[in-house]
Amino acid sequence: MQLLKRTIIDGWPVSRADCKQEIIEFWNHRDELSSVNDLIFRGQRIVIPVSARKQVIESVHQGHMGVEKCLQRAKDVMFWPGMTKEITNHVLKCALCQKYRYSNAKEPLTPHDVPDRPWQNIAADLFSFDSKDYLLTVDYYSRYFEVDALPNTQSITIIRKLKIHLPRYGICDKLVTDNGPQFSSEIFSDFAKDWGFSHITSSPLRPNSNGLAERTVSIIKRIFRKAQESNRDPYLAILEYRNTPLECGFSPNQLLMGRRTKSILPTTNSQLQPKTVNCKQVREKMQKIKQKQKSCYDKTSKQLPLLTLNEYVRIKVNKTWEPAKVIKIHNDRSFSVITHAGGIYRRNRRMLNKTEETFPEIQEFSPNILANNPITPSINGKISESHRC
Repeated sequence: MQLLKRTIIDGWPVSRADCKQEIIEFWNHRDELSSVNDLIFRGQRIVIPVSARKQVIESVHQGHMGVEKCLQRAKDVMFWPGMTKEITNHVLKCALCQKYRYSNAKEPLTPHDVPDRPWQNIAADLFSFDSKDYLLTVDYYSRYFEVDALPNTQSITIIRKLKIHLPRYGICDKLVTDNGPQFSSEIFSDFAKDWGFSHITSSPLRPNSNGLAERTVSIIKRIFRKAQESNRDPYLAILEYRNTPLECGFSPNQLLMGRRTKSILPTTNSQLQPKTVNCKQVREKMQKIKQKQKSCYDKTSKQLPLLTLNEYVRIKVNKTWEPAKVIKIHNDRSFSVITHAGGIYRRNRRMLNKTEETFPEIQEFSPNILANNPITPSINGKISESHRC
């Protein structure tokens, strides 16, 4: 610092190559530096010597503010080369700040692709209404849905209901569900294998991943509730809903079956005649609608950094973020992690936070454990041994 002060007073060399190595980091700021009362300033901000920087960083972070707030506070009164990086690293390694940090911003929307044909990709979900359990099955292409009352929510019961719809409409290519024990059981996995369709599960505690099913459940509940309070037949309301045109110009019945179905509304024979729907044109319209929705959604979203295998992270548990380690990557939005207590969880990227911390207390995890011991997520997201329901 004495050398820097003398250089400021006597004048800087003409070229960078002639500058002393001890003060070379200040070269780009040389025109802004001044010395007053044995102190060095950059404009109105005091330059902090190396020996005092650690203490100053701890003082800036005394209130455990986040990275941006700490940087704004520091940049207001002081300076040294590399200050932003050092303060950022310090805050990101603070266990207390990482534990109580805010939730992640929502990520850009990743809509499901519009299928090429009806009943190619479907989604299923369970819901309760008026103390009764129901199974929803909905088609991604036509938005046509089926609702089944359930005597119980065991896997075998769900399979029996699906075996009614699949022979009627055809075996789907892909079935999307949540990670409930009914869908993550071994018997359901065997059912998907025997019937030759792909079964995709969404991340636990992240219903948005199965958005079509969740949205359709909301629609059905409103239909049931309004029918209940008005003493009307809810299935007549479902019939009318299936005959109501979507944004693409065709109703779910037309998209799935190529025809309108007779209802209590007056309809001519000509309108009830089967007519071929141009799947290509419908798909193009649906794609444009999805792109418009994505454009609006992404205005308030933020892409989160990618996570890598064996990377230390923090997992959101209730309102705090607890230490964890990535042990499996399902896709760019879904990961399995292990905690210091040995619990294994599958979570969406938004429920995981990157951190500069390391957690030696988290035991080493071998991928062979997953390979040799089939595991499935339970209803609360924690992975347990495979079981039949």
